[in-house]
Amino acid sequence: NPSAQWLTTFEIGYKPDKLYLRSTSPRGEVHTYGMADLQEVKVGKKDSDYKFAFPHVEKGTVIDIGYEWSYSVKYFLPPLEHDVWLQFLIPCERVSFRYSCPDWWNIEIKENAPPARVPVVMTHDSVNRKRVMSYEATNVPAYKMERFSPPASEIAPHLVFKAADVFMGGVNLKLPTSW
Repeated sequence: NPSAQWLTTFEIGYKPDKLYLRSTSPRGEVHTYGMADLQEVKVGKKDSDYKFAFPHVEKGTVIDIGYEWSYSVKYFLPPLEHDVWLQFLIPCERVSFRYSCPDWWNIEIKENAPPARVPVVMTHDSVNRKRVMSYEATNVPAYKMERFSPPASEIAPHLVFKAADVFMGGVNLKLPTSW
């Protein structure tokens, strides 16, 4: 159904290091997909988007999407500011997010206007010297766009954070502490 293609298509602006795609039909048939199934779509001369259209989706199909990115300071610093959406245009049985960074980075979380601060859990992995920020929610309703409603950034939960003090590979970077 071309008018509902956004429901069955996964799209991402960077090629992830790892990709986990799975669909489960209402009858329990499970299909898994991965990096080899992504289609590269050129955007301009140098950039690309990556897409995957889940086949054989019907009402009641559950779609699971997960991906991982890792960065090395060899060529460039990783993205330091993030805005992670935690509610979408379709209902989700489970939404989870995890961000890990070296434990010597200073992570600042932006205080959002209502609906209040996102309840993240910060843990410390002393063996690997990492700080891990995680979030999980179940039975997340769909975000409903309405013609005169405020923008999603004002009413849908999302997590805005940045690494404000970073030291990597001999580079020390301090971002402004105000938003």
